[in-house]
Amino acid sequence: MIQVEDLHHGFKGTDILRGVNLRVESAETLVIIGRSGGGKSQLLRLIASLAKPRRGRIFIDRQDWVPLEERTLTPLRKKIGILFQNAALFDSMTVYENVAFPLAISGRNSKRDIRGRVEEALKLVSLEGHGHKKPGEISGGMRKRAGLARAIIDRPSIVLYDEPTAGLDPVIADSINNLILKLSEQFHVTSIVVTHDMVSAYKVADRIGMLYEGKILESGTPAEIQNSQNPVVQKFIQGRSDVLVDI
Repeated sequence: MIQVEDLHHGFKGTDILRGVNLRVESAETLVIIGRSGGGKSQLLRLIASLAKPRRGRIFIDRQDWVPLEERTLTPLRKKIGILFQNAALFDSMTVYENVAFPLAISGRNSKRDIRGRVEEALKLVSLEGHGHKKPGEISGGMRKRAGLARAIIDRPSIVLYDEPTAGLDPVIADSINNLILKLSEQFHVTSIVVTHDMVSAYKVADRIGMLYEGKILESGTPAEIQNSQNPVVQKFIQGRSDVLVDI
């Protein structure tokens, strides 16, 4: 479903991604872990064609999206839903209006169809009865779920998650993980999840890849990553640092 080859990208002449290669099979969930600032979120943006890489190829369903022009990419982006790290909801809109937004701007759906699709998406993420509220009137976990409902409203075959459990308590984070699993099992979506939360990574992943110094350092099943002999991987998954800091 997704194949990335020799991907390079960065800012101000310095590449953060320095030759990323990865492959995600149809209906598979790949979790990307790695240190903050290492390019994980940028990798998602590139896969979603929200930015162009300096070099490399990104195949979605065997088609390289990198050389495509905007008018060709626009309809193709329907294949991809994105849950942004902060949910990226519009504060001036209700939850219902936020979820309906991708359908409303497309002009392809009737109001009746939009209403049915929004109600279905809100029910899927257990937000029925909250559509009239503004983002500022609901909890952080509910905002994440609203963002997820919006990400799947156009029935994408791929969903990208950028730190879906960041800032949430363990119980709410687990409910988000359960939603990711539900989407994978019920709708067979292909998923890439960027996270620092190893509990979440082990729960939702079919495979885990560690992004380190601009490349995928190691990838494998959750069990293989847990038992990795690579000291860099072990330090990250165990949360260990060699630096002593006086407090």
